[in-house]
Amino acid sequence: MDGNINVQEYTRDYMMQYIDDCLDVFFKLMNEKAQQLELKKTNFAVAHGMHHDDNYSTAQDIARLSCEALKKPKFR
Repeated sequence: MDGNINVQEYTRDYMMQYIDDCLDVFFKLMNEKAQQLELKKTNFAVAHGMHHDDNYSTAQDIARLSCEALKKPKFR
C-alpha cells in the first residue's frame, strides 16, 4: 500500500506542476493580449477569481475588452 501512496503523491505533484506551468503560460499570453488591446490598467495573475494584488483591471479596460469580445461570433 505504501508504494501506491508514493505513486499517487508523485502523480499529484507532477499534475500540479504541469497545471501551474500551463497557467503561467496562459497568464503570459493573456497579458500580452491585454497589451495588444491597449488595456493599460489590466493584469491577469490568477484563475480562481479570488482577490490577488497582481490581478486587476479597470471599468474602462473591461469595456474595451467587452467591445473586442463582441466582434467574435462565438462570443455573441
